[in-house]
Amino acid sequence: MGETMIDPVFAHLKRDLAAIHDGSFLSTISHDPVAIEPIKEADAITYANEQTYHRAHFACTRCWTALFGVPYVLIAAQPVCNTCYAADLCPKCTRCALPIASGQILSIKDGAMAFHEACFACSTCNTALVGTPFFETPGGGLACRMCYSASIAPECARCGEKIGVGEDGRAEMLVINEKKYHQRCFTCYECGAPFEDMKALQVGDRFLCKADFNQIATGAAADAGAQ
Repeated sequence: MGETMIDPVFAHLKRDLAAIHDGSFLSTISHDPVAIEPIKEADAITYANEQTYHRAHFACTRCWTALFGVPYVLIAAQPVCNTCYAADLCPKCTRCALPIASGQILSIKDGAMAFHEACFACSTCNTALVGTPFFETPGGGLACRMCYSASIAPECARCGEKIGVGEDGRAEMLVINEKKYHQRCFTCYECGAPFEDMKALQVGDRFLCKADFNQIATGAAADAGAQ
């Protein structure tokens, strides 16, 4: 009579019972997920994915390199050797394009840009940016505070100078009618006085305080009446 579907199951059960009888089977751990065989205590390895393997079967799930005693990475709960991880799976540095080893990654923009710590530096002067304010350049690089203030920062619509940033990474800048100004430059164009509560009256491209606006308006009305 040919083999039935229950025969392989019976064979596995018989083998497991024999292993339990001679003390070589660990009832508290799983079977090897690769070979689906019982594991003797001396040959058992339990790793971070909470699976238990024969030592000979604990290998990279991509290239099958043995992983016993060597570093590895878990990807979707599967062990992967560092070589396969670096070649195919780990993020690449935005600056040097080389793989970034696990635990060494610095990422910004919700992970859209990733860097080695040594590569996380100003694209112009190479100043390290870890722990300091930094800015993205139009070309996709990074700029330190000084380089940003010198070359990338917007120009003030009144004085024409760059609107730099302070040590806290913030710029003292006002945006009015889509034009940018230093806060110090947002003053009355006639008397130079700062505006109370930042409120100004605009005549053409000029901003005036209430007193100068009224004076100009009165003078204009007088000139019109004299004609």
